[in-house]
Amino acid sequence: MQGITTRFNSGVDEGRITDLKLQKRIMAGRAGVPLLRHRVILMALLRRRYV
Repeated sequence: MQGITTRFNSGVDEGRITDLKLQKRIMAGRAGVPLLRHRVILMALLRRRYV
């Protein structure tokens, strides 16, 4: 509804949340929070480069 009523939307945030969920599924308990954090930052940098 917000996308219809305002000119702002949460598309970027939704994309990052999707990346985070994907990384969590891939890692599935094999690594701790530091590696997950590193991978999320890397995904954000790669996404920024290709957008």
